[in-house]
Amino acid sequence: MSEKIQPKVRFSGFTDAWEQRKLGDVVDWSRGEGLSKKYLNTKKNGIPAIHYADLYKFGPIMRQTLHFANSHTGKVLKEGDLLFPMSDVTPKGLARVVSVITNGILAGGDILIASPQKDFGSFLSYEINKNKGQILRYVTGTTIRHINANSLSKLIVHGTKKAEELEISKLLISIDSLIAANQSKLEELKTVKKLAMQKIFDQKWRFKGFTDPWEQRKLTEIVNRVNKSSNSDVLPKVEFEDIV
Repeated sequence: MSEKIQPKVRFSGFTDAWEQRKLGDVVDWSRGEGLSKKYLNTKKNGIPAIHYADLYKFGPIMRQTLHFANSHTGKVLKEGDLLFPMSDVTPKGLARVVSVITNGILAGGDILIASPQKDFGSFLSYEINKNKGQILRYVTGTTIRHINANSLSKLIVHGTKKAEELEISKLLISIDSLIAANQSKLEELKTVKKLAMQKIFDQKWRFKGFTDPWEQRKLTEIVNRVNKSSNSDVLPKVEFEDIV
């Protein structure tokens, strides 16, 4: 019998209790198949396809694939399917799941597929990723780590009305989209900063009005080494690991 819980924060209009269940009770399992790398391309030639290594490049949601295939040997996915990598060299590499939000994508080998029976895949994906530590306890192997459907079926997940799952999924996907957009801007700013530092400290760029040559000196000529300690509870402290 599933356990009932009441979330503290809800969207307006939703009051029904959430049900606590095991993942294996709410999904159907299958596996990716075939789809060798030789059939994959990044030129959008063919059918959208997923190689198992692609799963490490996405968050909870996969909006579009990185690869395309001219082969029909892969497993055809449905919107909402959950994809788990089946092997990795580290346990943490297996502590993830990705949900696809379009139909007809091909999944290659070493991908474990969980098809939700009623729930929104995106809703389940966000919750499982939030609690991905659950997965670690079921990882096996030493040199190469593995996970299987029997173990993943034991993961604890929650469910509510599909309308509420949809609203939660839409909110989290919107936040992810904002993060992705700002991440792109951040990377652009990092590139600009790197270029500016290179040009400035190579003395190829100068602010207008500054023409005097720079002096080259040793650091010990312009700073004093200080080695002091304090037991004060008021002064801020910097540890070695804060610097590295």
